[in-house]
Amino acid sequence: MDFFLLDIIVMVTSYAGAFFVRHKSFDTFSELYYQIGFSLFLTYVCWVILAAPHRGILRRRRWKELQSVLLMNVAFLAVVTGYLFFAKHIEDYSRVTLFLFLMMDVLLTWASRTLLKVYLTIRYRTDKGRKWLVLASKEEAESVLKQYYYKQQGDIEIVGLAILNQSVSDVSQYPVPVVTTEEQMWEYLRISTVDEVLVGSFTSSEGNMRDILLMLVETGLTVHLDVGDLPLYLPNQTVHHIGEMTVITGAMKVIDPLQSFLKRALDIVGALVGLLITALVGIIVIPAIKLDSPGPAFFGQERVGKNGRKFKMYKFRSMYIDAEERKKELMAENKMDGLMFKMDDDPRITKVGAFIRKTSIDELPQFFNVLMGDMSLVGTRPPTVDEYERYELLHKRRLSIKPGITGLWQVSGRSAITDFEEVVALDTKYIMDWNIMMDIKILLETVQVVLKRKGAM
Repeated sequence: MDFFLLDIIVMVTSYAGAFFVRHKSFDTFSELYYQIGFSLFLTYVCWVILAAPHRGILRRRRWKELQSVLLMNVAFLAVVTGYLFFAKHIEDYSRVTLFLFLMMDVLLTWASRTLLKVYLTIRYRTDKGRKWLVLASKEEAESVLKQYYYKQQGDIEIVGLAILNQSVSDVSQYPVPVVTTEEQMWEYLRISTVDEVLVGSFTSSEGNMRDILLMLVETGLTVHLDVGDLPLYLPNQTVHHIGEMTVITGAMKVIDPLQSFLKRALDIVGALVGLLITALVGIIVIPAIKLDSPGPAFFGQERVGKNGRKFKMYKFRSMYIDAEERKKELMAENKMDGLMFKMDDDPRITKVGAFIRKTSIDELPQFFNVLMGDMSLVGTRPPTVDEYERYELLHKRRLSIKPGITGLWQVSGRSAITDFEEVVALDTKYIMDWNIMMDIKILLETVQVVLKRKGAM
C-alpha cells in the first residue's frame, strides 16, 4: 500500500509538472487533459491488479526496479496513444507533454521507490518488520540464518530458533534466542513478539508434528512450511517462494492484498475524519476535563497490539490521575470472569469522565493511533500489559490482527459480556470471518450503539 500510494502521488506530480513545463501555466488545462489523467490512473490500478508490480519489491535490485518502472510507463504510453487515436484527439493533445510526463514519471518513480525501500529497510530493523521464529534442525537453522539474519533481507527479522529434540552444545553461538524443547518453545511464543513461524525439518513423530503445526496456527501465528520435508497439515494453504525455498503457508485467516489495502485505506480516511471531529470536540471537552479534576486532558496508556507489540494508546482522560494506583484496591470488585477489568460505579471516574465514557467521546484520540498504524478502526480490544502477561497461549490468537477502536465484541453488548473467554471467542470469530464489508457493518453498528448509548463502559 505504501508503494501504491507513493506511485499515485508521483504520477500526479509528474503529470502536473509536465504540463506546467510545457505550457508555463495551468490556464489551458482542458477537459481532454483531465480525461487523459483519469485514463492514466485507471491504467495504473489495472497494472497493479494484473501485474502485481510491488510483489517482492523490497528484495528487488535497482536495475530490476528501473525495468519494472519502464515497463509500467510503456503501458501508460500505449493506453494514452490508443485513447487519443480512437477518440480522434491525436492532434489536440501535446505530445511534448506526454513524453515529458513519461520521462519525469520514470525518474521520480524509480528514485522514490528506491528511497522508500531504504527507509523501510531501516524501519523494519526496529520493531515494524515481520518477526520470525525458525523451527528447524541445526543444519537448516544455520542455513536460514545465513540467508535472512546476516543479510537482513527485506522486512524479515529472525528473533528466535527452535531446535527441538536435538542436542545443542552451545546456544550462545547463535545470534538469537534458542529453545530446545517443545515446552520452552510454547513459553517463548507466549511471552515474545512473533508474527510468523518458518518450519523446516526437525526430529519429531508425524503425529506430534501435526499437533505442533495446528497449535501454532490456533495461536494466531502465520506458519510457513518447507514443502521439501513435511506433510501438509496447515489450513488455508498457499504455496509461494521465500528466498530459495518453496514453502506452504497456513494461517487462521488469509487476506489478499486488495482486501488488506482497502482496510488500511478505510483506516486512513476514517482516522483523518475522526481527528477532525476530535479537534472540534476537544474545544469543549479539554477545558471541561481540566476544570473537573487536576491533570492533563489526555491519557496515554501502554497497551499490547498485534502479536505482542506494545504501543501507547491515547484517550481523553476520564479518571483521576491516581487511577492506575487505585486499580489494585478495586480488583475484588471486578465483574469480568478472566483477564479483563470492569466494574460498576468505578470511583476513579470523574464527573466529566462519566459523561465522555457514556458517549464514547473518551475514545476519540485513538484515531491518532489508527493513523499511525498501531490500531485499526475495527479490530480486537487491546489489552493492558498486566492483562497480557497473564494470557494463556491460545489467548494470543486475538492479537493476531491489529487492535481496533471498535469491534465485534463492542457491538455485541459489551457491558453484558462478563466472561473473558466469550470475548476471545467473539474476537476469533471476527478474525476467521473477516472481510471489508464486515468492517463497514461493524462501523455502522458502532455509530448506532454510541447514539443509543448502549453498552458503553
